[in-house]
Amino acid sequence: LDATASPPGASRSPMKLGTVVLSTNAPEGEADENDDECYICRLCGQLLMCDTCPKSFHLSCLGLKAQQLEELQDPWSCMYCLAETAGAGPGR
Repeated sequence: LDATASPPGASRSPMKLGTVVLSTNAPEGEADENDDECYICRLCGQLLMCDTCPKSFHLSCLGLKAQQLEELQDPWSCMYCLAETAGAGPGR
């Protein structure tokens, strides 16, 4: 998977949905606030970065394909942040 190539039918390059970025490095001059390794497998590579917390994930570790990037919500929150938000309902 090449982070600089756009999926078929997309006009974005590098692959990007708002602040959801598939990247191996932060852009030059920009602070990298997300983890440099996948939260699930602990390996480096091209990572999808959560907009809510510092966790990063390989698409394959999330069971996603590159074509599904455009379907993700913007900003994107990982399953751990979504679970935490869902558990923070009334009375908590």
